[in-house]
Amino acid sequence: MIEFLNTHILWWHWVVLGLVLVIAEALDGQLLLFGLGIVSILVGLLKYFIPALPFTVELLIWGFVTLAFFLSWQKIRHKKRLQKLKRIDKQYHKEGIVVEDIDPYSEGKVRFEEPLIGSNEWKAVADKKIPKGAKVKIEKIVGQIVKVKEVAK
Repeated sequence: MIEFLNTHILWWHWVVLGLVLVIAEALDGQLLLFGLGIVSILVGLLKYFIPALPFTVELLIWGFVTLAFFLSWQKIRHKKRLQKLKRIDKQYHKEGIVVEDIDPYSEGKVRFEEPLIGSNEWKAVADKKIPKGAKVKIEKIVGQIVKVKEVAK
């Protein structure tokens, strides 16, 4: 079986696989397939310049480089996710002004001085009645609604 693969898998097979993965990336948007495609193209180019390279070595190179790419990609994604969570956490500490009365477990509106995830005004709920004009602080964000509590005067 290995002899068959050694003789029948040519350099352009790797390049075609890489191009298919890069094109498939356009549908995915995560950049993972793009990396796998680039690694496949690089192995194809390596096979082009070293035609005697056995298929098992090509596969090992592809596997190790792909693993290195995947681990690096996960580390980068994790850092970006942490940065996003830190930005959102900072926004949790914002205070706003009630612009529509908030009755217990029914929606009112709160306006923030600076945009909170893209908007100054948010629908808001609270555990107790909060009158218009009161200062509130965010307890949590649930979808498109903020849960708030009144700030002590």
